[in-house]
Parts: sequence; structure tokens; C-alpha cells
Amino acid sequence: MSDIFDPSCYRKKKMIRHFPVLLIFLLVFCNFSFSKDLEHSGEDTLKSNSNQPAPLDLIKYDFNRGLLDGWRLLTAPSHFSGKNWAVTGAITGGTALSMLLDKGIRKVARSNQSNSLDDITKAGQYYGMVIPAASLSAGLYAAGLIFNDRSVSLTGRLLAESLLYAGTINIILKVLFSRSRPYNNDGNTDFGNYVFDNAYYSLPSGHAIVAFTVSTVLAERIQNIFATIGLYSLATLTAYQRIYSDNHWFSDTVLGAAIAIVISRSVVEMSQSDPYENNNPDISVYPALGGYRIGLNFSF
Repeated sequence: MSDIFDPSCYRKKKMIRHFPVLLIFLLVFCNFSFSKDLEHSGEDTLKSNSNQPAPLDLIKYDFNRGLLDGWRLLTAPSHFSGKNWAVTGAITGGTALSMLLDKGIRKVARSNQSNSLDDITKAGQYYGMVIPAASLSAGLYAAGLIFNDRSVSLTGRLLAESLLYAGTINIILKVLFSRSRPYNNDGNTDFGNYVFDNAYYSLPSGHAIVAFTVSTVLAERIQNIFATIGLYSLATLTAYQRIYSDNHWFSDTVLGAAIAIVISRSVVEMSQSDPYENNNPDISVYPALGGYRIGLNFSF
């Protein structure tokens, strides 16, 4: 009998039909990656002088600068370069290849569950939640204003921008692809379930995007090898937790991490033209361990 009635065949056809759309979105956001030639139009309208402005003036400046950064990201496709194409190809190929590992990694994660791992991976789940990340951003920004430390307030703003832009891409892709989550047992090729149901919003992983956004922004700003290792280790733990809890496929976390890193590094790079701060923030990061708790402490 023809395989037209084979459900697995139907899912594969749906995946093939929607995969080109994934490539299009990758081409768009990969234009943002590590670009050093982003347009500088409108920059002069935001600059006043090299002295530290009053808090209200700085808030107004940051708001306007955030809008300008968003516009630069939106119009970044006009700056396509060979490097952009290379990064696009790497992310596209990496996402496609990682789909081949989805089922195997899911099987390994499900067969190695324990109470201790349940407790440890909860730290990763928390690290990838929006509210703690947004609170960290707001806290850094407020602290920078209160203590008149521009490097700290700028870090808070960059984190907020990165979360907003990467999160917007996350929502668009989730709805567009409507990929079935692993716990539905529909297979990793089930796409196009256009229903308002979180069970079909698997690609990409939102928790992975949040975690790698926080880690990338802080690592780029702190510029300390030990902080970088700790931050990306926590983000990796978040990605593993999403697979461990059967909420996401491995490829979901791969694409989520790629989106977060590309957007965050682009946003941080654009801040190099900030007229009020040229140095990295004086922030210290050290691990916090105790019982089943694991995390990072920040001081500045």
C-alpha cells in the first residue's frame, strides 16, 4: 500500500515543507552576527557631551538608544557579508544535523534520571526563566543609576535589549513552526500544528534563549575567563534540563543557543559607541554552592 497513509511519512513531508522557512529566518537574524559595519545614522542625535548626564537624561538616552539598536538589527540584512553567510550556513547546518541526534539524546537523558539530577537541573530551569533574567537586568540598571556607575547600568540595558530582541524571534519561530514537544511522542519531525497550545511550541527553546542571552551579555561585558566558563556552564545546564525534563528536543536548544549568542553579541558590539562608557563593568562573579543549590553570585 502507498505510504501516503503512513503518519510518519506525513510528518516528514510537513518537516520538509517548513524547513525552508527556518532557513529564511536564520538568514535574517544571522545578518546580525558579529557585524562591525552596522550603520551609524542617528548616533549624533543621541550624543550630548562626554560628562555623565543626570539620571533622567540617561534613562531617556538609553530608551532612544534601545530603539536605534532595534532598528539597526531590523535593517541588518542590508549589510550581508561573507562572514554573515558563513555563520548562517553554520547555524543552518548545525540545526539540521542536530535533529539527527534528537531521539538518541532524548533516550539517554530519560534513562539517566535520578532524584539528585532532578534537584541539580532545577538550577538550570530557574536560570532560563524570564522573570529572574529580567529582574537581573532591572537590578543592574537601577544599581548603576543609584551608584552613578555607567558601566553597570549599561550592562543592565544591554541585557534588557538582548532579552527583548532574542525573545521576539523566539515567539515568532515557535508559532511559525509549531513543533510538537517530545512528551507528546509525535516524533521530532512533527511540525505545522497551528494551534494555540504550548505543547506545540517546541522550536526553539525559550529557556535556552534566556540562559544563553544572560550568559553571553555578562561574559562579553565582564571579560573574565572564569566568569565566562561559569556563565556558559549554567546556560548549558539549562539546555540539558530542557531535554532532561522532556520539554525540548536537542535541536531546539541548539537553535535557541545560536539565536541568543548572535543577538547578544551584536547588541553588546553596538554599545561600543556609547558616549558615556568605554570600559567594562567592575563586576565579580563566583560560584555559589550549597546542598543541592548551585549558581553564581555577583558583586560590583
